Amino acid sequence: MSNIRKISYNASLDKAGKKPYSIKVDGKPYFFNINQATVIPELGRGQVNIKGKNYWFPTEMFDPASPNFGQYKVNPINMAYDAKNVSRTIAPVQFPRVRIDLREWRDAITEAEMPIFPYRVKMQQIYQDLILDGHVYACWQKRKRLTLLKKPVFFDKDNHAVENNPQLSFIHSQWWNTLTDYLLDAQGYGYQLVSLGDMESGQFPNVNVVRRQNISPDREVVSPVIYMIDGIHYADPNYKARNYFFDREQEVCFNNPDAANEGGESYYDWHIWVKTPNSFGMSNCGYGIFYQVAMFAILMRNNLKLNADFVEMFANPIRWLKTNKTNESERALAEISLQNMGSNAYIITDKEDELQLLQNPATGNAWESYTSLEARCKKAISAVILGHEDCMSGTPGKLGSEQGNDNSPVNKAMREVECEQDKWLCSIINDNVLPKLRSLGFQIPKDILYGYQNNDELNEIAEIDNKRKSDFAAIIETLTRAGYKVDEKYVSEQLGMEVKRGR
Repeated sequence: MSNIRKISYNASLDKAGKKPYSIKVDGKPYFFNINQATVIPELGRGQVNIKGKNYWFPTEMFDPASPNFGQYKVNPINMAYDAKNVSRTIAPVQFPRVRIDLREWRDAITEAEMPIFPYRVKMQQIYQDLILDGHVYACWQKRKRLTLLKKPVFFDKDNHAVENNPQLSFIHSQWWNTLTDYLLDAQGYGYQLVSLGDMESGQFPNVNVVRRQNISPDREVVSPVIYMIDGIHYADPNYKARNYFFDREQEVCFNNPDAANEGGESYYDWHIWVKTPNSFGMSNCGYGIFYQVAMFAILMRNNLKLNADFVEMFANPIRWLKTNKTNESERALAEISLQNMGSNAYIITDKEDELQLLQNPATGNAWESYTSLEARCKKAISAVILGHEDCMSGTPGKLGSEQGNDNSPVNKAMREVECEQDKWLCSIINDNVLPKLRSLGFQIPKDILYGYQNNDELNEIAEIDNKRKSDFAAIIETLTRAGYKVDEKYVSEQLGMEVKRGR
């Protein structure tokens, strides 16, 4: 809570034409005019910059004597409006992007496995930069598309697709595609909390995700500020939205039991909480696929930087100026001329000086080491996300690879990932999402299940059936030419169509 402050108002200073508003930083008051702050009435908060750092405060001024008190008196962060989007309780503070190395990678899992008050802040800090890597992003999008490109359907108790039911057509809308995309991200990040938002005409056009760094999956709370112990209990059906997010007497308060809104709506009803299993037993929530990917992505990023340094030092030409000028201003002019010639490195020495660029004799093929490490990292990332190291780099038709064959190792691995992902997502939707939608008024029968039509299996079944019919027709033709009579009804049943003997 270091960036949350109470705002004070001094009427005497205001009458004297001085800055009347103030907040305390390190025990010292800092005064400002209200127009120096960024006030957002819709969110019930304001923000002011003091000494290069942003501090925020509730816009419901604590001092009723403030001329702005009536203007910002209403605090919209309350009751049902707030229950539909818990993100409104999160402080508008930028989540910093920091330099990531393997030490940070180890510290992240240490922070997540702390026996008392574990957090996922450092882990999510790594993930937000990880997904910016081009290869990681491409692999992750490819994995999600294995499921998202399929046609979603509802199946009845006889495992038949339910068709022509307008009440179930929402699974073909854009908001549903966005929702399923967000749900699949839980596999990568370890968990996901989705806010449904306001419902408009039976749809949720404002569905969005809650900042993962503010979520504690072990305590199942959303904290307004990272590293807070408590927060909004989104997974508790009995936890209602608060009447007042800020309490005057307690100055700043996020969880005041006395302000509970017993008649309001629960955060639980308007949010979908998804978490992954933890195979280590150190938490009730997994770390996500990205933790295994992160080490290779960090190595690949560092390798790219070293490769760029190598190219700059040994591949690009270096300009060497020898001069007998000793006057500083004249040498400075010569250096400016070198700078204006281009961006390559340059050196200025006296005429008598000699310069040698020494390097390891093996650096002649150093580019191979950079390329080799990058290729190994990419293969490892592809194997972790897609099940096989050649999923993103394999060449169709390569000798011995069988990659043009459906039974190739690459295709087998991706089918396994696809099947596992489909089963995981369908269980989340059937056990978690559909009950919430029913409670919100969606007319979804309880005896149907959500799933995906497997086009590959359908095509394979159709191909097998067509081959069987073709072989059967060939047998009938052989028998007919030999003078045998074949029952028309039997032939019709085997071919699945009415057959009549010609004249």
